[in-house]
Amino acid sequence: MFSRITQEDINMEKINSFINPVQASTPYPSLSTTGWIRSMNEKVDQIFADYMVNQHNQTVLFLGSVRSLPYTVKQYYSQPYRLSDQIREDLETILSPFFDFVHITVDYKKHWDEDTHQEIDEYDYTINMTIRQGEYQWKQFKSLHMKDSKVEQIAGINYNGDRYSLAS
Repeated sequence: MFSRITQEDINMEKINSFINPVQASTPYPSLSTTGWIRSMNEKVDQIFADYMVNQHNQTVLFLGSVRSLPYTVKQYYSQPYRLSDQIREDLETILSPFFDFVHITVDYKKHWDEDTHQEIDEYDYTINMTIRQGEYQWKQFKSLHMKDSKVEQIAGINYNGDRYSLAS
């Protein structure tokens, strides 16, 4: 059943957006029972989760336009610098429509075999996201461990002012 929007509803929305610009930011659509996601933390988590499971060719209408971590890894795994740059570009592209400011850096570390002192096909990527909506700024860190072109582990990292810890 549809309800009619009144002038009082419009005025209340203006008041809510003035009081809490984080909640008034562009919502992110979710196909889960959550519906539209408005909070910064939940929105970033959902967008990142979608990026991890999206398929590059999952739609005919936007064929080739869907940003997808599996596709990006497939394309650039043998070039770790290019892969980190592409992950940054993908995340900035998909986060920017929902926030006022998005800055992302992606660093990587190559693993070495301690016995033979040779490179092995294993990398750690650290994603540092700084997001701003209105006067609120929020940071989130993700760590990806990849081996043989597969993501083996994903961890959130909490920043508590002067130290980092794995998110629970």
